[in-house]
Amino acid sequence: MKKKTFVVLKPQANTYPTIYITTDQKHAFEVFEASTVQLEVGELKIKNEDVQEIIDIFNKEWIDINDYKVPVLETKSGYEHVSLMVDEFLTVITNYPEIMDKLIARNYWVDYPDTVKSLDCELYEFFQNLELANR
Repeated sequence: MKKKTFVVLKPQANTYPTIYITTDQKHAFEVFEASTVQLEVGELKIKNEDVQEIIDIFNKEWIDINDYKVPVLETKSGYEHVSLMVDEFLTVITNYPEIMDKLIARNYWVDYPDTVKSLDCELYEFFQNLELANR
C-alpha cells in the first residue's frame, strides 16, 4: 500500500457537491491556496488495498458527487436515483470500496442497459440498508 491517508478538500457548508481527493499533502495545500471558494480540509485513513484503488482512481481530481447517483426507490421502469451527500460519498469510499467500484462501473457502462440494470439492483439492495440523508 502506498499511503496510509488521503486528503479531502470540499467547499465549506456543502455549497457545491464536489470534493477533491489527493494523497499528496503538498498538492492539497496548493489546491487549497489557489481555490476561489473557501474549502474545508480533512484527512481520512486508507484502510486497505481496495480503498487505495479507489483513491488512485480519484487522485488529484475534483469529483462531482452528482455524477454518482444511487438507486433508492424501485419503480415500474427501474429505479429512482438520488445523489449522495459529500459525507455519505466519503463513507462509501472508505468503508464500502466494493460499492464505490459498482458506482464507478455503473457510470462507465451507461450505454449498456442490462449491465446498468444489474448494477442498479445490487446497489439498491445495499443502499436499502444504509441510511441516507436525502431519502
